Amino acid sequence: MTEQKAEAERLDSWKDISDYLGRDIRTAIRWEKEKGLPVRRVPGGRRQAVFAYRHEIDAWLNGSIPPNKEPEPSNGDDVRTSAPAVYRVIDDASKITKLATTQSLKRVVRVAASVGALLLFSFISYRYLEGARSLPDIQLTDLQQLTENGREKDHLLISGSNLYFGQEQDGWFGLASISTAGGPVRTLWNPPTNVFPETIAPDGSRLLALTFLGIEGERSIWVVPLDGGTPHPLGNLTAHSAAWSPDGQSIVYATGNKICRVSSDGTGIREIASFAEIPDVLRWSADGRHLRFLLLDIATRKPTYWELSLPDGPKPAALRSLPFAIGKPGDRWSNTTDGDEAIAFDGGSKGDSGWLIQHGVKWWNSPVKLSELHASPGGIRGVAISPSADRIYLISLSPARGLLLRYDQETQEFRTILPGISSVFMDYSRDARWITYVRPGEQTLWISYANGTDAKQITTPSMGSVELPRWSPDGNWIAYMMKRPDSIWRIFITPRDGGRTREASEGNDNQGAPTWSPDGKYLVYGNVECLTMHSCAIHRIEVSTGRVQTVPGSEGLATARWSPDGRYIAALQPEHHQLFLFDVKSSQWRKLADSMAGTDLSWSTDSKYLYMDRPGSEASIVRIDVANGTVKQVLDLRRQDDLNLAEIADMEFSLAPDNSIILPRRMSAAEIYSYAVHR
Repeated sequence: MTEQKAEAERLDSWKDISDYLGRDIRTAIRWEKEKGLPVRRVPGGRRQAVFAYRHEIDAWLNGSIPPNKEPEPSNGDDVRTSAPAVYRVIDDASKITKLATTQSLKRVVRVAASVGALLLFSFISYRYLEGARSLPDIQLTDLQQLTENGREKDHLLISGSNLYFGQEQDGWFGLASISTAGGPVRTLWNPPTNVFPETIAPDGSRLLALTFLGIEGERSIWVVPLDGGTPHPLGNLTAHSAAWSPDGQSIVYATGNKICRVSSDGTGIREIASFAEIPDVLRWSADGRHLRFLLLDIATRKPTYWELSLPDGPKPAALRSLPFAIGKPGDRWSNTTDGDEAIAFDGGSKGDSGWLIQHGVKWWNSPVKLSELHASPGGIRGVAISPSADRIYLISLSPARGLLLRYDQETQEFRTILPGISSVFMDYSRDARWITYVRPGEQTLWISYANGTDAKQITTPSMGSVELPRWSPDGNWIAYMMKRPDSIWRIFITPRDGGRTREASEGNDNQGAPTWSPDGKYLVYGNVECLTMHSCAIHRIEVSTGRVQTVPGSEGLATARWSPDGRYIAALQPEHHQLFLFDVKSSQWRKLADSMAGTDLSWSTDSKYLYMDRPGSEASIVRIDVANGTVKQVLDLRRQDDLNLAEIADMEFSLAPDNSIILPRRMSAAEIYSYAVHR
């Protein structure tokens, strides 16, 4: 095959491959893993991380190529891999023994190779087993509370004697600061968007922040001077994680499945690695030679811990796995000033577990040593460690309570529902006799009569965390999303009158809120935690069989809601903040409205209107006319500070059978605490 012909036949991304197959991206990835779809990976060069040839896919489809055929690698400068398979082992011993010319030499070579392999295996086993073991627990004492203003807070950085974090103000998360000794909180930057600090320049003069409106997977990168200068964007770059290099000359950032490097002035962008999984939480070593990060599985978001070595000169980069199993990724991760120690908090099924991570700096050192931390505040939203590593700082969320408010659009008044009962995520049955809701904190599912009497608990905390339950049209079933311990979000169905709870379908995608078809035969949902994975889509479950189908043309969409009359499925495009409608009869999508940065949708009972939240400084609930896309504000929430409207997750709402709006008031606060560290 000529090079020109090969280029013409080549499919240069998962999207191209899935389009050629006529399937979604997840199916193509699954076929490659399970059925041997001939997808190639390039460990070097400036091509895509994966590619395939049309003629090879055609042959595979016809059965001419056996499953699991190993593609040939290419050479190049950049690092590209399908993690976690980093190295390829030569398993043909004849390739070694053919070099020998006598039988005795062969025996010597085999014996030497066996002894060497045994010693190498023993050494590697010792390093990794010894490295993965936990050291004695570190004592955390002298707990101090630094803030007490009751505002939402998230992400935490430290530089010198100052802490930097995002704090809710005027409907947005603005950039705020406080002294490590406590005192007043100062607002540094509060634009009409959310701001989360991401990394600070080594000289402490600037920080990088990520800005966003809704739940975008990739967020704009801004440089914020800490001397009072004017913030400015770093070119047109977007990312979900970034880290300043120790010499201050460059920045690495993760966007999609790539890690890129750019000069601190925004010039000279260069891709340095790409993966079949998603890199996140980038952190440098002190010498700037190693970049440590998590890789998130596309389907399950399960993280693994990796290190990429970037030596000077012609020596190639190297990638290795680090033996540290963290349960849930996030921004609860902070390096010390020397870069070779870190604090991580893992929000797994057993609650927030803390670890001091010590990285080996010499080749003979263990890659990782762990010391467990025990901190009394729970719900960790951010962590930082002092330059001297003798004190840690935490953003901790207090136990949540919820109060439900019902807003009557005619009287324009709020009324408390279920007084004395802590509850969120409420939904009425169609006949208004029953309600279902979630108890915050423990995240358990409950059912009661509409007045709150005869309440019955359906799930326990050990079963998992529940969100967004929805009644079936006949009022006999409830479908809801639940995250089991150490698992992903899946949809479950339970009968109203008791009985076996079952998972609605098989699969390994993160399933979002379910809504029912009018006949109760189907559920529709959009994926959650899918934006950085580029795996968002709308799906339909056949309730009787559990069979799942992807709604045609829905790739990139999320937050699905089926209209009560069954005619439409509404969905959001979260990256571009657009609202779309799918006509079930014609199987066609049409855009209904722009500038829709919220995350929740509800249909009016007559299916003529869609209601949606609008977070931020113009916080409100709006109503969109399905016939013409006209947007009208029906509830102004700008003065409802206690609704924590900057927190996107707190903007859920629902409609009662009379179309009155049900809103939760979450009574919790995120405050900053500090501990002394005793080793």
